[in-house]
Amino acid sequence: MLIMFKAESPMSGREAVDALSASVSRMGWLRRHATPFAGRVWESGFRISCTMGGRDSFNPLLFGRFLPSAHGTRVRVVMTLHPIVWVFLALWTILIDCLAFSRGMITFLGVLVLLLPWLIGVPLFFYNVVRSKRLLWQCLKMSNHP
Repeated sequence: MLIMFKAESPMSGREAVDALSASVSRMGWLRRHATPFAGRVWESGFRISCTMGGRDSFNPLLFGRFLPSAHGTRVRVVMTLHPIVWVFLALWTILIDCLAFSRGMITFLGVLVLLLPWLIGVPLFFYNVVRSKRLLWQCLKMSNHP
């Protein structure tokens, strides 16, 4: 699952970095975040994720680049799952395949167990993509938003 988009912000590059930095706190497992995002922002880009009340493994990571444009700043963003979640999904799929399907025990329950993380994760990921994108639009006052 990989979502890519571009948008324009009327802000200068420095203003965009400052605006997003004000909305991003440092990552921390035991930390409560008062900002909409946690992660890191630097002059040319960012790596952030949306903060929420609890933990959500299917919350996308946002990797972005700030690029100068004629009307302010162009922002290119890639959203994907955390690498640990990708590893879990791959291992889960391989493990269930090896345990059940390679031994000829293809059953409805086996297929359900195989697909369960995907059936839960994909809708959650896309729900969180919409939320994260909306918050990013608001922070950077971008045009062409949904």
